[in-house]
Amino acid sequence: MLNGFLALLIAQQDTAPTQVVPPAVSQFSVSNPIRLAMTPKLDGIIEAEEWDPLATGVDGTTYMQWEPGVLYFAGTSQSASGVKISLDLNGDGWLAGDDNYEVRLTPQFSMRRLINDATTGASWAEVPLVADTVQLATANEGTGFRYELQIPDTVLPKFKLGQNIGVRVDAIGDVSAEPAPYAPRQTSTVRLAMERASGIPAGLEWAPEYITRTVSPGQAIKIRLNFVNKGEGKVGRIDLRTSGFASVFTGIQNLPFPEFDRKGRAFVDYDARVANGAPFGYTVLNARLTNVDGTETSIQSSYRITDILNIEPNLKLDGGKPGEPRVVKGEILLRSASENGIKGKTIVDAPEGWAVRKGGVQNFSIYQSRGLARIRVELIVPAEFTGLVPLPIRVQVGEREIEKIAFIVIK
Repeated sequence: MLNGFLALLIAQQDTAPTQVVPPAVSQFSVSNPIRLAMTPKLDGIIEAEEWDPLATGVDGTTYMQWEPGVLYFAGTSQSASGVKISLDLNGDGWLAGDDNYEVRLTPQFSMRRLINDATTGASWAEVPLVADTVQLATANEGTGFRYELQIPDTVLPKFKLGQNIGVRVDAIGDVSAEPAPYAPRQTSTVRLAMERASGIPAGLEWAPEYITRTVSPGQAIKIRLNFVNKGEGKVGRIDLRTSGFASVFTGIQNLPFPEFDRKGRAFVDYDARVANGAPFGYTVLNARLTNVDGTETSIQSSYRITDILNIEPNLKLDGGKPGEPRVVKGEILLRSASENGIKGKTIVDAPEGWAVRKGGVQNFSIYQSRGLARIRVELIVPAEFTGLVPLPIRVQVGEREIEKIAFIVIK
């Protein structure tokens, strides 16, 4: 394998004389490989507890977090050329597969994918349509800039719980000395998660228990932390709070830690009523355990503050060929975050020239607490239509209207 790779390097040096291969592959170390689900504000300001630190370098601290379907990055760049983020979305190694991407912020956004060809070798290709879906906020920072970036998986491999991703963040540096596409990169593997812990004493195990991981402002959520102690350590107290923007809308609990039962089990409930006005998005329960010897354990668990109804579209192109009318079909899940029943109406605003065969306007009822409804949708796409389509989906509940934009790729 190594000999084949070296042969590829030698063969391609004649075809790319202006590119250079770095003498060594530099290490990129992250502060914690477990990345929590957290939703930031994208306003160009990095606030306390808004972001999860990823690594610290000469440009300062970079940040990375996620939520289902979205990656988030933030940081600063003092480089005149900007910053580049390398993503190995399958976590299987740079140069392996077709899942290796590079994001460039100069501070304008661009993204390209590494193409490996057995005949012509490696090259870069711009990723079409992705720039139309990202959100980027920047602000001046000394001689460089500060950035906050959201990358959805609309036209990329899915970002989901438990996924391993290779990542590194670098200053772009001297563009004239850009490494060849086939030059290896040393990324660090991170895992997309909802929970993490540090400082756990030997023998202590824990797991969260949710009735539901979502809550609406004005309602309460209970998160039970289950513990099993198979060691000799003793916990004195536990302090619980929600971090970030939601901290002022939720409660704080400072409690003596309960006694373990004869089987070594104990549980602690975090009961939080979320005040009206709380921002929507993923936030984090932070639990700090103080042991009787004074050592501390940190436990974190992500949960989501949402509107009373979540719109989850699952629509895609259903076969057909370019140059002829095609069909977009699927369903829209309406997932209640309310303790009460919900009745309303869905409206799918199809683009001009499209025909709605099913699901354009439809009434629905969700009778059970935190239940769901399914809306079947079928749309006819004109023969000449291609590109990225933002499809507005509106839900009317009484006098309120909730909207979600579904992006559909028509190739």
